[in-house]
Amino acid sequence: MDEQVGYIVANYKLSPEADAKLHVILADLIAGSDLMKGADKAKSREGAVKIIGALQIYPKCFEHPGWRGLE
Repeated sequence: MDEQVGYIVANYKLSPEADAKLHVILADLIAGSDLMKGADKAKSREGAVKIIGALQIYPKCFEHPGWRGLE
């Protein structure tokens, strides 16, 4: 997850409005990833839920042809 977020941050150029929306999503992805790194299963689950939530928000903020969200 960290590698993918780093790639996104380094490579995407967006308008200020879109950039702000993306940063909210990225913050949840990073927070979720951090929670999943520990041995605490409850925290790991909380992290997974946070990541899933971010992935569900993404298509509401961006038009992304071919995006396949979670079912």
